[in-house]
Amino acid sequence: MTSVAEEAKTKITARWGMPPAAFLAPLPKSGITLARWRRMGTGDSFSQKAPRANHYLLSLVLKPMKARSFIDRRQIWTGPIPANSVRIVDPDCEREWFTDSGFDLLHCMIPRSAVAEMTASDERIRFADPLYTRDDTILQIGNQLLWAMQQDGRFGVEFACGVTHALLAYLLQQYTRKTPPHSTSGLRPAQLRRVTDLIASTISSGVSLQEMAKEAGMSPFHFSRQFRLSTGQSPVRYALVKRIEWAKEQLLDRRADILEVALDCGFKDASHFSRVFKSVVGQSPRDYRRLN
Repeated sequence: MTSVAEEAKTKITARWGMPPAAFLAPLPKSGITLARWRRMGTGDSFSQKAPRANHYLLSLVLKPMKARSFIDRRQIWTGPIPANSVRIVDPDCEREWFTDSGFDLLHCMIPRSAVAEMTASDERIRFADPLYTRDDTILQIGNQLLWAMQQDGRFGVEFACGVTHALLAYLLQQYTRKTPPHSTSGLRPAQLRRVTDLIASTISSGVSLQEMAKEAGMSPFHFSRQFRLSTGQSPVRYALVKRIEWAKEQLLDRRADILEVALDCGFKDASHFSRVFKSVVGQSPRDYRRLN
């Protein structure tokens, strides 16, 4: 490890209060930093506060966890976070989160300069935060980066350079915000965050269209149209998929009874849960558990 890498690792270790399980930085040309953070579930509380920075943060959750997350002192998430879910945070945001559970995270810190070089523009790029939504492409890229971080010598670094280049191209293609923050086409980012926060906090109890519209300060009809423009899905469908994603994670714990999973995800009984689950996933809960 070079002296520059050692210095970067020392700084990030001090900020987290623990050393990363794996670390690779800074990558040549891009300056991207990769860090894996692991903590066993001890029951003790853990918090992490990151000051405003000059980089984008992509966080890939490798194992299920629970947390409360804040951006600029505003709570944007509380409760369970499924494995293989993703967050993307723009620069100049103050990030803070708390957890009592263990965690396994892959962080990719992308300097603004790397984004500017790929876009060949000084225009400020803003990414849409998927807010702990699963992205299979990012998961595949993340697994490749985890492999590269375990390799010794320059070829692992060269591999990571190529993979992070592909990752940045994918983020720019899929997550660049297509509309200005105050565009009338779709919800404003702050409105969308409030609604998705509400959905996440009511996984077990469910939330109505009227409640979501009220959170956004709109009529249900207008809200439904604007939400679909922002996400590509109706608000009811979006909330349903979130409940099913959480159910899929719980089904991987074979000690959990299917009825117990159904009730925890806001379904009235196992039969109703099975019908909805199959309509979304294409398999019954029992078949999904058996095959995974």
